[in-house]
Amino acid sequence: MRRLHVEAATPVVLDWNHTLAIYTLGYEQRSIYAAQHTRGHAMRRVVFGFMDCRMFAYQDNKDWYVSNGFDVRECLDTEFRGQLESLLADFFIDDSDQPRILIDISSLNRLRLAILIDVLRNTQLRTGVRVDFVYSLAEYSPPPNLTLVNRHVGPMTSEFSGWWTEPDLPTVAIVGVGYEEDKALGAIEHVQPSEVWLLFPRSPIPEYTSALDRANASLLENVKSERVLNYDVDQPYALFANLESLVAGLSSRANCILLPFGPKLFALSSLLVACVHPDAAVWRVSGAEQPNNRIGHSIHALSVVFPRDTNLMVDTLT
Repeated sequence: MRRLHVEAATPVVLDWNHTLAIYTLGYEQRSIYAAQHTRGHAMRRVVFGFMDCRMFAYQDNKDWYVSNGFDVRECLDTEFRGQLESLLADFFIDDSDQPRILIDISSLNRLRLAILIDVLRNTQLRTGVRVDFVYSLAEYSPPPNLTLVNRHVGPMTSEFSGWWTEPDLPTVAIVGVGYEEDKALGAIEHVQPSEVWLLFPRSPIPEYTSALDRANASLLENVKSERVLNYDVDQPYALFANLESLVAGLSSRANCILLPFGPKLFALSSLLVACVHPDAAVWRVSGAEQPNNRIGHSIHALSVVFPRDTNLMVDTLT
């Protein structure tokens, strides 16, 4: 059985040469932050945009990508899988060497991120694929002042609904904490877990920590202190390793549902953990969002090798 390799990485991956680089065209200014800081060479640079939410910096970002020679493709969420599969099939005809892809997840929505991971883990390349995920942490912005209604609470995609071999086991919710306290509380109420674990992001930008603590005060009051864990946003490898260990331990006595609020890196780690532990479900909670034109602050990275074999085991490397 081949293994899923997850490695610590640094922003130096932006200096390396890649077979393919994939970015996302969004409405935040940070949508071009990683691309602007890339100093390496990619044989092909593709940008996936959206058909909606073309506000704030969207057009300026698109103009920048086009003027710098990127292949810009705008599509619906429902078209994203087909577009991505077509791109990879056309590009990776020769699998004599393992391709190395750079993927910026900063402005990806969680649905597209789940589709991306599912496509990568089902690669048919004999050599597998090495992916350098990069994430642009945003400058501090205050929490939204609107209370939003959950419109969808359920698996990110059917592929991440969790394959529970013992459905009668109790359910444990593992919640990545963000500003969305009301959405998190609604999701927890929907799941009705026997146990809740909270993972709080700790940012190198100190304003985020105090704002998150205030925004999640009632969540903290209802969860045992020993089930409240912190993780450093600027240490994505440690986040993955600790989350995988937590799910591995809990899975022996419960069915796990991961609710990835907060930084996109937690959503990425949750999906990678579900690749290793297919019994764990990864859910998304969607509804009307309050758009925010976030500005890039710093870049963080995680490297993953997706083997051809979809029966994955984890092999973490530092």
